[in-house]
Amino acid sequence: MKLPFSEKFLGFSMGFLVFLFAACSQNQPVSGQSDGGGKIYAEYCAGCHDGGVVGWISGAPQTGEASEWKPYFSKGLDKMTASAIKGPGNMDPKGGCDQCSEEQIRSAIEYIQEKTL
Repeated sequence: MKLPFSEKFLGFSMGFLVFLFAACSQNQPVSGQSDGGGKIYAEYCAGCHDGGVVGWISGAPQTGEASEWKPYFSKGLDKMTASAIKGPGNMDPKGGCDQCSEEQIRSAIEYIQEKTL
């Protein structure tokens, strides 16, 4: 039986979304509490927030683009950290870094702020 185009497109779309989310959040171990936001960012955040196709498709604000981050930064670091832990929009909770502590998530956000503002 031949599938209609809409069913083929739906199957392709779902497969692409699975790929997109996997590309945005890598599942690697993170050691230590104070290994720096740059390391957390590089391992878990950069896939979406460094721009490129994955970032564009996911709608993630790009690090270094202050205008894209302004609505988020205006909420303050505490609210941004709480939001990142929950996973806003298309973002996985903790950006996919399930083993990251609140302090590590906060340090990654501080790293983004340093590179953006």
